[in-house]
Amino acid sequence: MKKSKIFILCILLGITIGGLSNFLLNKRQAPTDKHTVYIGVHSTKSNSASEEKYLFKQALGYNPNLISIEITWEAFFPKSWTRNSIKNKSIPIIRWSPLDNRSVEQFSFTTITEGLWDDYLKEWANEAKNFEYTLFINFAPGINSREYGWSILYDPNVAQPYKEAFQYIVKLFKKEGAYNVLWIYESEVAHTINTNWIHPNLAYPGQEYVDWIAIRGENFGDSKIWSTWKNAEHLFGDSIDQIDLMAPETPIMLTGLKTVENEKENAYTWYMNIPIFLESSLKR
Repeated sequence: MKKSKIFILCILLGITIGGLSNFLLNKRQAPTDKHTVYIGVHSTKSNSASEEKYLFKQALGYNPNLISIEITWEAFFPKSWTRNSIKNKSIPIIRWSPLDNRSVEQFSFTTITEGLWDDYLKEWANEAKNFEYTLFINFAPGINSREYGWSILYDPNVAQPYKEAFQYIVKLFKKEGAYNVLWIYESEVAHTINTNWIHPNLAYPGQEYVDWIAIRGENFGDSKIWSTWKNAEHLFGDSIDQIDLMAPETPIMLTGLKTVENEKENAYTWYMNIPIFLESSLKR
């Protein structure tokens, strides 16, 4: 693994290893410290950014560097939430799910490249540009995850339309001047052997369009017949190596982290060991 990697950990528990530098206070800048781990939290619909920050600090004694929220496709740009995130000194991450709750039909990526959503996308792009501060957008997260209906797991033919839609959206945002947006491509870790369908390069839109690569990972322990207990290195190591080969200069973030616990192992220790693993990875 290369030293140039920057890791972001988006979980409810963790240990901060580095600060945010000063980029939150400077508009249109991205984090540049190559030897820092940032810790974040996912915001629920019932809590505001400030409430999530308070709960996080109460549990761990420090503020989260990042905060994410799930937004469905038909929703407006979350202006108040993003502003509140910056006010609370947390970088906002939007998980933009391609679901239109007004329609009973499955969302189609081709409707994006056909231009049917241009007005909506331009509205989002201009709101993001006017926001001015650094903003992460994770479009169609978990493209190879079991959790999402748009995953290539359920339809391998989705990979190409997804890549084209991703590229289309990024180009449109840049055309509208929203250069403060950093784009995330999210891939699931492989839990078993012979899982070529889950390789991160199958739906990768390309380095020109992806600023950060996210890895989703869950430790199932012995709760599944095919699973065993995995620490962070066993869970993420192979995926990080794959990404190093695929996109060696692209920084990595870990998202959607979950773990079971049993009589021998507990969740708290599992989470607390992840930043230690990331710090050691940066030194390799």
